[in-house]
Amino acid sequence: MTVKNAGRQRLKVSIVSLGLLLILFIFLKYDNVKRGQIISPRISGLYYKTSSGSHGFTDNGFFYYKDGDNLDFYLAAGNGSQFTLGTITAQSQISISMLSVAPRRTANVIRLLAMLDNTPDDLQHISINQKRIEKNNFITELAKIDFYSLNLETKHLNDDWPTETQAMGYLSAPVSTEANSFNTDEILFTPVNETIKNFHIQLRNFNGELCFYDLSKYEQKDYFGPIGETTFKVTSTGIYEYQDIGDFFWGCNLQSGESTTETQFHLIDNFDQFEGIIGCAATGCKRSDLTGFSIENYHDGNEYKFRSMAINFDSKTNILIKKVQGLGPNDKITVPNRGEAIQFSVPLKYNKPIDFIGNWIETKYLENGNIEQTCLFISKDSFYSQAAVNGSCDAKIVYDNSNVQDLYRDMWWLKTNSRKANLAQLNTTVKWTDSYGQPHYTTWEYLPAGEDWQAGLLFRFEKRMIEDVLGSQKMNIVKISEFRKL
Repeated sequence: MTVKNAGRQRLKVSIVSLGLLLILFIFLKYDNVKRGQIISPRISGLYYKTSSGSHGFTDNGFFYYKDGDNLDFYLAAGNGSQFTLGTITAQSQISISMLSVAPRRTANVIRLLAMLDNTPDDLQHISINQKRIEKNNFITELAKIDFYSLNLETKHLNDDWPTETQAMGYLSAPVSTEANSFNTDEILFTPVNETIKNFHIQLRNFNGELCFYDLSKYEQKDYFGPIGETTFKVTSTGIYEYQDIGDFFWGCNLQSGESTTETQFHLIDNFDQFEGIIGCAATGCKRSDLTGFSIENYHDGNEYKFRSMAINFDSKTNILIKKVQGLGPNDKITVPNRGEAIQFSVPLKYNKPIDFIGNWIETKYLENGNIEQTCLFISKDSFYSQAAVNGSCDAKIVYDNSNVQDLYRDMWWLKTNSRKANLAQLNTTVKWTDSYGQPHYTTWEYLPAGEDWQAGLLFRFEKRMIEDVLGSQKMNIVKISEFRKL
């Protein structure tokens, strides 16, 4: 090729590149499309799909969305099989730890992504190895793993899983300069004089044993199981604590005798000593105040703390999630220290129950790798189901007259005529019995999406508890389902 021809070729490439950039600019400007980014860490090769139709693989963490979109993230293989990581309301910055509610599942999802990373030396970035996802029924085997387990069963995959410490390094790495190009000084939340509701859920006690709500005790007045609630308001001088059932647990169960029975005021001289909402109340809360990962290692006046803590704030749903995971014994702690807990904090004016009345689609992941989808219709009086047609549920589906609510006894919020559930109910493990009196356990997980909270994905992990010869508890997953409201 002559020098003149080479120059012409470079000119053509430049013109084409400029044309593509112009098309992208017009697309973003006039179609109201925005660019968001996964940070902490940035992830390339993660498949995403929005409710408005945008889809593709993230590049350096970037994805495209419209205001009001709900955003699904998957590991996706070329044959159409997918492994859902989570659903969230689309926004400019997302941490991967926001895609799951439970501390253990968050840690194990990060371990999974770290295992697939092509660039393990760069903790600010994960580049997913798509070839590993495509081979040997990777997605099918992945769906059989209990991501809520303290010890992942890796018999389904031949890959070596990074340790939790290695994986958590991605969350604690400093945010890159590029990710900071967003306006991180923006005040996302001003908590002063806001009445805030906290939902506290114990997932495991300090021995690492699973906590659950026993549905046989549902009618007992003073039984709350592993669920606590507090209500407070931050002012410029301190905190008002209002009447509520409290958050004092003994093991797995809330001690109702420790509830707050009258309004109390606690004077605060220095807000900087606190984390999360209280710590930034005086100045207003930025994203950096409400999103992050840390290792706590200190004495709180009552006992020594050695645990990981992740906090995330969703600026669309106005929910702050705090996830705590005990990190085991050390030179100051002799007990197992394997407790896990979740706390949701939300301004009372934004607190919304999830309404289950309406049409749903249930996706069941079967052991043979197949997927079975069922249409559900829930009303105040009945619960009907019908097989989905070509993976969809439309108005033409005719439900038979048999009420199938008995098949969903673990949906304990359906016991009330309102058919509504709060955040705690949808993120608690429940113990229930079938029509033959056999005990079962279900771990629920729901992360609200959309400004009305109704667009999230509800995970149902049906489990069976077994005990070894030493009496140690272990959960085996029997079925995995996802529910999405239509």
